[in-house]
Amino acid sequence: MENLRVEMTHAGREKNLALANVIKYGAVSHDEKEITETEHQITEENKQQQARLSNNIIGPNIIHEIVSRRTGIPTSELSQAQHHRLLKLNENLRKKVVGQDDAIDSITKVVLRHKGEFSRQNQPIGSFLFLGTHGVGKTELAKTLALELFDSTESIICIDMSKYTESNSIARLVSVPPIKSSFSIAQLIDESSDKKHVGFEQDGELTEAIRRQPYAVILFNKIEKTHPQIWNTLLQVLDNGRLEDGKGQTVDFTNTIFVLTSNIGAQYILEEVENQSSSIKISNGELSQTIKNPIMKEVRLCFQSEFFNRLDDIVFFQPLNINQLSSIVHLQLKSLECLKEKDIEINLTDKAIQSILKKSYNPVYGVDPLKRYVEEYLKEELSKLLIQTRFASPSLVTIDTDINNRYLFRIQHLQRTTSNSPKKLGYVRHSTHEEPMINVDDDDEQENRFSAYEDGNTSPRRLSKQMKQSPRMRK
Repeated sequence: MENLRVEMTHAGREKNLALANVIKYGAVSHDEKEITETEHQITEENKQQQARLSNNIIGPNIIHEIVSRRTGIPTSELSQAQHHRLLKLNENLRKKVVGQDDAIDSITKVVLRHKGEFSRQNQPIGSFLFLGTHGVGKTELAKTLALELFDSTESIICIDMSKYTESNSIARLVSVPPIKSSFSIAQLIDESSDKKHVGFEQDGELTEAIRRQPYAVILFNKIEKTHPQIWNTLLQVLDNGRLEDGKGQTVDFTNTIFVLTSNIGAQYILEEVENQSSSIKISNGELSQTIKNPIMKEVRLCFQSEFFNRLDDIVFFQPLNINQLSSIVHLQLKSLECLKEKDIEINLTDKAIQSILKKSYNPVYGVDPLKRYVEEYLKEELSKLLIQTRFASPSLVTIDTDINNRYLFRIQHLQRTTSNSPKKLGYVRHSTHEEPMINVDDDDEQENRFSAYEDGNTSPRRLSKQMKQSPRMRK
């Protein structure tokens, strides 16, 4: 490049303008263009290299994720934003669990008190006894609490205590030492048990789960059915926050929440529901003190007195009213991930909700038959509709019923409109398409299928009467 410039200058001095122009507008211009392109290419490569380097920088979020995977400690416990989530815990739980505000308030107070270090030291975060009829949200609240506190639905350990009714079942829960040669096998066999457990060298179901997942919600379902010997172990954990298993290993429970569920006294709640002709017609959904008193009387007969001193609270779960049941149906449909991905919104008319509740809900079984009905009928038909129909994004699907009590789908293709606020999107109706669903107006068939699904020969009303007439539970 420098040589060309020298030759161009020399040609100009010798008045050789033709050669000077050839060099200036030919060779020099071509070389300058190549140099510019090369410099631009180098600049782009440098930018890409810097981007790759910046992506390889290990930040706090990556560190939190790696530590969480290795230790089982949730990322919320490692980040500085945990206190913001704790302050919104009550609000977030209410969005996902319907109709149990008192239970949510009780849990939130205990958790905040523990996080503020005003609770007893070296004990679990909280321990609760959930009382109420079947299918009112006891398990759902425990699962939602695990998700909100520990960032994962896998942070809940569910144990059915009806499987631990024998004296030697404690071995499966926390493990026992292996058999020593100084003992005879006959001494170690429990003659009163159908299953002759000689000893367990495997890890206990509870202790091993907490060793792998130290931050978790422990859900003991049907706690009243467990063997009394297990109560002694449970009292030790609630009192000391730790437990030594049969292998001599200490398991830490100070970062766990114990949730014990029971249906004790459910017959009193069902009796109150039927006195009002249907739980769907309950106006406030709150239990009166006249119902709580006999329930607590049975609870005291079933559990040891020392047990109540270790609990943070005994929570009564309320029966659900019509508005709360409607919200549950909406949540079941709006939780579909496939609809979220396609930007499809679901809306139900009042007639559709009334039809769903009439065909599926029964106070004896709670919302479980309702969820199953939505799963097997509405979601199935929505799936067919998604396959058969091309949806524009976004769309609104309204579920209604006709005069023959058949479900109808009204598909409204919406168009986004820009509003004053950049964070809000408005929608206007673009076009409407209507599709009828299958005929599900056979009320007798639906009632037989969903309200008595646990026992084909027992109707819900007959089961309710059986629960009323059953003898009270005693120690």
